[in-house]
Amino acid sequence: MYKLLQSMRQTTCDGHRVQSMFEPDAMPAELLDQKSWANVSRTLSLPGKLFQRGCRFFYTRMLVLPSNPSAVYVSTIDIFERRYVSGLRFSDGNSKDFTIGFQHPRQEELLAQQVTSIQIKGFDVAFDQHGVRGICILFGDGTQSYWAGEYENIPKRRVQGYAEEDTVTHLMGGFDAAKLVIIAINQDPPSWEPTMSTLWYPEIPTPDLLFPGLDATINNPFRPSSSVEQDLPACFALFPNGDPSKLRRIIVKHRVHSKDVLKIEYVNMASIDKSQSELGYRRAGGRYSTEYDTNRIYVQSFLIDGPGGERIESFSTLWTHALVGFEIKTNRGRTAAFTGGTGIENKAPMSSLA
Repeated sequence: MYKLLQSMRQTTCDGHRVQSMFEPDAMPAELLDQKSWANVSRTLSLPGKLFQRGCRFFYTRMLVLPSNPSAVYVSTIDIFERRYVSGLRFSDGNSKDFTIGFQHPRQEELLAQQVTSIQIKGFDVAFDQHGVRGICILFGDGTQSYWAGEYENIPKRRVQGYAEEDTVTHLMGGFDAAKLVIIAINQDPPSWEPTMSTLWYPEIPTPDLLFPGLDATINNPFRPSSSVEQDLPACFALFPNGDPSKLRRIIVKHRVHSKDVLKIEYVNMASIDKSQSELGYRRAGGRYSTEYDTNRIYVQSFLIDGPGGERIESFSTLWTHALVGFEIKTNRGRTAAFTGGTGIENKAPMSSLA
């Protein structure tokens, strides 16, 4: 880390400087209020607040994008064997560069390049609790670029304009001593109060999928404080290949800790062609959380005749003081309760979706 910080002393943080606690002589932040901004971050600790977890930015930078960007590049930096985004570079049709953040030409990735002007609608951003790990562009035609940086098995947030015709003309970033930790784009003032977009894992679902009750769950005042402090993601998975007609088996694993009642570690869904999808949050290194000692592991399997037309038609969550498990019912009148072998499904209140 010492060598890294020493090397960063030779690297400037590009972009228009914005006034902050750490740079009081920069451009007054009030000038930014002339625009409406949408931003994304994770476990961000604001200046002046006690800093015990997550990340904090020292430098705020703003960039006016070229009117005809033809290429976008991303600089990255390796910290403790993890790759983070440190800056972005936009080139226009005349090969003029517009940069924001810390530039590392020897560790730069091409994010997008087009003969015609690139219409940037927004970004998908991969976060760990220390900053931006990866980024991709959302284009105006509904497609997206390849990813730059690291993104696989890392939670993600989306930032984009509210209206279909909105394109990004201004970009703002918050940087610590080496990397990007918050990113914001200009947007027209929305008709509702903007909120931080949902953090998803492992991928962001398509906009046509609806998740009733998700916002209420995330904003539940009784949500465990550790989940809020770590800004844990909402996990999302489709049936294998997105096809319920091939679903053959559901496996649920509970892990019982000495300091907890029990936790659902993963839900595995397997199809007849041996393809699988899994719902569960894998930590760094491909492992699950081992924060507490494990008293017991309980694995339950349920066979379902997807090829024969059996379908899940309702889903109920089971609660005591927290989520214990869930119960499914099929169109053949069969029921399966996954509660870690507690038998609590006979007395716990249920919340149903059908």
